[in-house]
Amino acid sequence: MLYEIYQYQKIVDSLEERINKSKFKKDYLIDVLGISRATFYKKIKQKSFSTSELIQLGKLLAPEEAQALEIKRALQRSEADFEAGNVQDHTTVMSDAYRKLKQ
Repeated sequence: MLYEIYQYQKIVDSLEERINKSKFKKDYLIDVLGISRATFYKKIKQKSFSTSELIQLGKLLAPEEAQALEIKRALQRSEADFEAGNVQDHTTVMSDAYRKLKQ
């Protein structure tokens, strides 16, 4: 747990630099976060972004990492479904898809 806390601190400490090096204008990030300009700069200075704000920023500033994480989560859900027996054979899936396309 302590390792993750240190990693989190490193991310928060480097956030301003990451924002400055990103291809995004700060006004765009402010709009995405839905906060005022003053609040944005205050949060940068005080390193006080909420977890949900950091997630939004992370998805923008590291899109490849965000996509890889989504793929990993989808695979984990698939594995859990498989282990729970929530699977269908190929023929059933294809016939259901074909039926839906005909509708």
